[in-house]
Amino acid sequence: MSREKCIGNAGFSPLHKIMCGSGNKSVSAFDLTHMLNVSWVYELPFGKGKALSSHNKLIDYGFGNWQVNGVLSLSSGAPYTLRACGDIANVGNSGCRMERLDQTSDPKLSNPGPAPGYWFNVDAVSTPPRYTWGNMGRNTLRFD
Repeated sequence: MSREKCIGNAGFSPLHKIMCGSGNKSVSAFDLTHMLNVSWVYELPFGKGKALSSHNKLIDYGFGNWQVNGVLSLSSGAPYTLRACGDIANVGNSGCRMERLDQTSDPKLSNPGPAPGYWFNVDAVSTPPRYTWGNMGRNTLRFD
């Protein structure tokens, strides 16, 4: 896990930052714990001075000295936050960006599936009671 912590607004209201400060301390939304980048270059054997030279200047010029390049990037998943829609805390927020859910148990699954409904344990979260903030922290789950 990244040691760099972020306490930014991250789309939540300033009041939520004041009321639930510890829930805002988390890894950054762009934190990728594991990254592997591999790049390669392969020079094709066509053209003047190569293994497959045609000994014709025009053909060697047109089809010689080409390369094949590639890049492979693999990374672990980015963190994300589960949210509830509406103004549950009654502070004037709208949409689905401001309110967090209540966490009742561990939402992480040992073997998550490919569909969104199987990325976390849906029974481990609930909509918070009216006029309250959800207790789930920011960026507590990952797309792994």
